Amino acid sequence: MTLDPGTFGSVVIPPPMADACEVIEVPPPPKASGDFSWTTRARACDGLVQGRCDASDLMCSPTAKPPPPGFQQCIVYTDPVDEIALPTCPEAYPEQLVFYADVDDQRQCTPCACDEPLGNQCIAQVSVFQDPVCGGQPMPLFENYAIGLGDPVACVTVMGGASLGAFSASWGVNELGACVPSGGQPYGEAKPAKPKVFCCQPPPDE
Repeated sequence: MTLDPGTFGSVVIPPPMADACEVIEVPPPPKASGDFSWTTRARACDGLVQGRCDASDLMCSPTAKPPPPGFQQCIVYTDPVDEIALPTCPEAYPEQLVFYADVDDQRQCTPCACDEPLGNQCIAQVSVFQDPVCGGQPMPLFENYAIGLGDPVACVTVMGGASLGAFSASWGVNELGACVPSGGQPYGEAKPAKPKVFCCQPPPDE
Protein backbone atom coordinates (compact mmCIF):
# COMPACT_ATOMS: atom_id res chain seq x y z
CA MET A 1 0.00 0.00 0.00
CA THR A 2 1.38 3.41 -1.00
CA LEU A 3 0.96 6.51 1.19
CA ASP A 4 0.26 9.65 -0.82
CA PRO A 5 2.27 12.88 -0.40
CA GLY A 6 1.13 15.03 2.52
CA THR A 7 -0.33 12.11 4.51
CA PHE A 8 2.80 11.51 6.66
CA GLY A 9 5.82 13.44 7.86
CA SER A 10 8.06 10.85 9.54
CA VAL A 11 8.82 7.14 9.73
CA VAL A 12 9.12 5.26 13.05
CA ILE A 13 11.75 2.49 13.17
CA PRO A 14 11.81 0.18 16.22
CA PRO A 15 15.17 -1.39 17.17
CA PRO A 16 15.82 -5.09 16.55
CA MET A 17 14.96 -7.49 19.37
CA ALA A 18 16.94 -10.49 20.62
CA ASP A 19 14.87 -13.61 21.14
CA ALA A 20 15.40 -15.61 24.30
CA CYS A 21 17.19 -18.93 23.96
CA GLU A 22 14.89 -21.90 23.52
CA VAL A 23 15.10 -24.70 26.04
CA ILE A 24 15.51 -28.09 24.35
CA GLU A 25 14.59 -30.74 26.88
CA VAL A 26 15.78 -34.31 26.51
CA PRO A 27 13.21 -36.89 27.66
CA PRO A 28 14.20 -38.21 31.11
CA PRO A 29 15.26 -41.84 31.42
CA PRO A 30 12.45 -44.25 32.30
CA LYS A 31 11.67 -44.99 35.91
CA ALA A 32 13.41 -47.96 37.49
CA SER A 33 10.19 -49.92 38.18
CA GLY A 34 10.33 -53.15 36.20
CA ASP A 35 13.90 -52.47 35.04
CA PHE A 36 16.13 -53.25 38.01
CA SER A 37 18.08 -56.17 39.42
CA TRP A 38 19.15 -57.45 42.82
CA THR A 39 22.43 -59.00 43.94
CA THR A 40 20.64 -61.53 46.19
CA ARG A 41 17.33 -63.19 45.34
CA ALA A 42 14.75 -65.20 47.28
CA ARG A 43 12.04 -67.55 46.01
CA ALA A 44 8.99 -68.53 48.05
CA CYS A 45 6.66 -71.42 47.18
CA ASP A 46 3.25 -72.14 48.67
CA GLY A 47 1.25 -75.35 48.95
CA LEU A 48 -0.84 -77.52 51.27
CA VAL A 49 0.65 -79.26 54.30
CA GLN A 50 -0.94 -82.19 56.10
CA GLY A 51 -0.20 -83.51 59.56
CA ARG A 52 -0.09 -82.25 63.11
CA CYS A 53 2.35 -80.13 65.05
CA ASP A 54 3.28 -80.80 68.65
CA ALA A 55 2.59 -77.14 69.53
CA SER A 56 -0.73 -75.57 68.56
CA ASP A 57 0.85 -72.17 67.86
CA LEU A 58 3.18 -73.56 65.18
CA MET A 59 2.53 -74.36 61.54
CA CYS A 60 3.73 -77.64 60.14
CA SER A 61 6.12 -77.56 57.21
CA PRO A 62 7.61 -80.52 55.35
CA THR A 63 11.16 -81.54 56.07
CA ALA A 64 13.65 -80.91 53.31
CA LYS A 65 17.11 -82.01 52.41
CA PRO A 66 19.83 -79.51 53.27
CA PRO A 67 20.05 -76.92 50.49
CA PRO A 68 23.17 -76.81 48.29
CA PRO A 69 26.06 -74.48 49.24
CA GLY A 70 25.16 -70.81 48.95
CA PHE A 71 21.44 -71.42 49.65
CA GLN A 72 19.36 -71.35 52.83
CA GLN A 73 16.02 -72.86 53.74
CA CYS A 74 13.52 -70.19 54.82
CA ILE A 75 9.92 -69.43 55.57
CA VAL A 76 8.24 -66.19 54.48
CA TYR A 77 5.60 -63.91 55.97
CA THR A 78 2.83 -63.59 53.40
CA ASP A 79 1.06 -60.63 55.05
CA PRO A 80 2.20 -57.05 54.33
CA VAL A 81 4.92 -55.91 56.72
CA ASP A 82 5.98 -52.57 58.17
CA GLU A 83 9.73 -51.97 57.87
CA ILE A 84 9.65 -49.93 61.09
CA ALA A 85 8.27 -52.90 63.07
CA LEU A 86 9.30 -56.13 61.36
CA PRO A 87 7.88 -59.42 62.67
CA THR A 88 10.05 -61.63 64.88
CA CYS A 89 11.41 -64.83 63.39
CA PRO A 90 10.73 -68.16 65.15
CA GLU A 91 13.52 -69.98 66.95
CA ALA A 92 13.83 -72.68 64.27
CA TYR A 93 14.39 -70.01 61.58
CA PRO A 94 16.34 -67.34 63.47
CA GLU A 95 18.00 -65.39 60.65
CA GLN A 96 15.82 -62.54 59.38
CA LEU A 97 16.29 -61.38 55.78
CA VAL A 98 14.25 -58.67 54.04
CA PHE A 99 13.73 -58.81 50.27
CA TYR A 100 11.89 -56.39 48.01
CA ALA A 101 9.61 -56.99 45.05
CA ASP A 102 9.70 -53.50 43.52
CA VAL A 103 11.38 -50.09 43.49
CA ASP A 104 9.78 -46.74 44.35
CA ASP A 105 11.68 -44.44 42.01
CA GLN A 106 11.24 -40.75 42.90
CA ARG A 107 14.28 -39.46 40.99
CA GLN A 108 13.64 -36.30 38.96
CA CYS A 109 15.47 -33.29 37.54
CA THR A 110 14.92 -29.60 38.16
CA PRO A 111 13.39 -27.74 35.17
CA CYS A 112 15.82 -26.65 32.48
CA ALA A 113 16.17 -22.92 31.75
CA CYS A 114 18.37 -20.47 29.85
CA ASP A 115 19.71 -17.12 31.05
CA GLU A 116 19.38 -14.03 28.88
CA PRO A 117 21.63 -14.13 25.79
CA LEU A 118 25.02 -12.43 26.18
CA GLY A 119 27.46 -11.15 23.57
CA ASN A 120 24.96 -10.77 20.72
CA GLN A 121 25.29 -7.77 18.39
CA CYS A 122 22.56 -6.85 15.91
CA ILE A 123 22.44 -3.77 13.67
CA ALA A 124 19.68 -3.45 11.08
CA GLN A 125 19.95 -1.24 7.99
CA VAL A 126 16.55 0.15 6.99
CA SER A 127 15.66 1.86 3.72
CA VAL A 128 12.38 3.57 2.77
CA PHE A 129 11.46 4.15 -0.88
CA GLN A 130 8.93 6.13 -2.82
CA ASP A 131 9.01 3.45 -5.51
CA PRO A 132 6.75 0.45 -4.64
CA VAL A 133 9.44 -2.02 -5.79
CA CYS A 134 12.35 -0.40 -3.88
CA GLY A 135 13.77 1.31 -6.97
CA GLY A 136 15.98 4.39 -7.09
CA GLN A 137 13.43 6.58 -8.88
CA PRO A 138 11.79 8.61 -7.48
CA MET A 139 14.59 9.27 -4.98
CA PRO A 140 14.41 7.09 -1.81
CA LEU A 141 13.31 8.84 1.38
CA PHE A 142 16.42 7.41 3.09
CA GLU A 143 18.69 4.38 2.72
CA ASN A 144 20.63 2.14 5.12
CA TYR A 145 19.49 3.84 8.31
CA ALA A 146 21.37 1.92 11.03
CA ILE A 147 19.61 0.98 14.27
CA GLY A 148 21.02 -1.50 16.74
CA LEU A 149 19.99 -3.78 19.56
CA GLY A 150 19.11 -1.70 22.63
CA ASP A 151 18.80 1.59 20.71
CA PRO A 152 15.72 3.77 21.34
CA VAL A 153 12.91 3.81 18.81
CA ALA A 154 13.94 6.05 15.90
CA CYS A 155 11.63 8.68 14.39
CA VAL A 156 13.04 9.78 11.02
CA THR A 157 11.62 12.96 9.48
CA VAL A 158 11.15 12.77 5.70
CA MET A 159 10.99 15.47 3.04
CA GLY A 160 7.63 17.02 2.32
CA GLY A 161 5.71 16.18 -0.83
CA ALA A 162 7.06 12.63 -0.99
CA SER A 163 5.09 9.41 -1.17
CA LEU A 164 5.84 6.19 0.69
CA GLY A 165 5.97 3.10 -1.49
CA ALA A 166 8.06 0.37 0.19
CA PHE A 167 10.41 -0.62 3.03
CA SER A 168 13.47 -2.85 3.01
CA ALA A 169 15.76 -4.02 5.80
CA SER A 170 18.93 -6.09 6.00
CA TRP A 171 21.48 -7.01 8.64
CA GLY A 172 24.57 -4.85 8.88
CA VAL A 173 25.77 -6.88 11.89
CA ASN A 174 24.16 -10.11 13.06
CA GLU A 175 26.31 -11.85 15.66
CA LEU A 176 24.51 -14.37 17.81
CA GLY A 177 25.21 -14.43 21.52
CA ALA A 178 25.22 -17.35 23.93
CA CYS A 179 22.93 -18.34 26.79
CA VAL A 180 24.14 -19.96 30.00
CA PRO A 181 22.00 -23.04 30.75
CA SER A 182 20.69 -23.83 34.21
CA GLY A 183 18.58 -26.52 35.83
CA GLY A 184 18.69 -30.20 35.01
CA GLN A 185 19.99 -31.06 38.48
CA PRO A 186 18.95 -34.51 39.72
CA TYR A 187 17.13 -34.89 43.02
CA GLY A 188 15.14 -37.57 44.79
CA GLU A 189 16.10 -41.21 45.14
CA ALA A 190 15.01 -44.73 44.29
CA LYS A 191 14.06 -46.87 47.27
CA PRO A 192 13.21 -50.56 47.45
CA ALA A 193 9.49 -51.21 47.88
CA LYS A 194 7.06 -54.02 48.74
CA PRO A 195 9.21 -55.71 51.41
CA LYS A 196 8.90 -59.40 52.26
CA VAL A 197 10.37 -60.90 55.42
CA PHE A 198 12.12 -64.27 55.13
CA CYS A 199 13.15 -66.18 58.24
CA CYS A 200 15.94 -68.59 57.44
CA GLN A 201 17.88 -71.43 58.98
CA PRO A 202 21.65 -70.98 59.13
CA PRO A 203 23.52 -72.29 56.08
CA PRO A 204 24.28 -76.03 56.29
CA ASP A 205 28.02 -75.46 56.80
CA GLU A 206 27.52 -73.30 59.92
